[in-house]
Amino acid sequence: MPVHLRVDLPDRPGVLARLADALARGGADVLSVAVTERSPGRAVDDFLLEWPSQRPQDELTAAVESVAGCRVLGLRRVATVPDENPALDLVTHVLWQPHRAVETLVDMVPSFAGADWAAVVATDDSKCLYGSVSAPAVLPLPPSGSGSRAVGFESAGVVGVTVPLPDAGVSLVAARVVGPAFSRGEIDELVRLTDLMVTLVRSVLPQSATPPSRLTARLLSVALQA
Repeated sequence: MPVHLRVDLPDRPGVLARLADALARGGADVLSVAVTERSPGRAVDDFLLEWPSQRPQDELTAAVESVAGCRVLGLRRVATVPDENPALDLVTHVLWQPHRAVETLVDMVPSFAGADWAAVVATDDSKCLYGSVSAPAVLPLPPSGSGSRAVGFESAGVVGVTVPLPDAGVSLVAARVVGPAFSRGEIDELVRLTDLMVTLVRSVLPQSATPPSRLTARLLSVALQA
């Protein structure tokens, strides 16, 4: 399994190259690099690395800290496979089976968001309505009072994000057992993905001959009233 490494580093020419070189000299194979956040003089980058499972991850931390000004924000094993396009896969599956679009979203979000599990909960009482394979029996409660905003949270030893699905009375929750916390950019990407899914369902499902699942039917309330 690849390793997801999040690093805070100086946003100066040459630093990223020195960091990538330090990781390679430490034995890591850098599969991809993505800028997650930028602020004046600093950047947060995500690395996807191949790293032998038998080697301690402390060696990766040491490699990062050998470059002046760099520090590890998060380090975890992930199931993501390079060159996958989970966002495109989700759209394809929703168009193929729009009647169970919400369930498909929950099943695929862990791959898209680099999460350990996902679930859909009722907005009013946080009751779990559907969870991915690895979702715990008792979900950590997301923050109350977030309304229509997507927000990150930390609860019961996990870091997560909750994304309300517009006018459906449910929220998507994705969580990581090990950090890093979800960045603003990651949250915004998840919001865009769920908004696209809702738009597709409300456009396609009314013409489908297959009745929707009870969960996916919640997305149609606005469309049917219009």
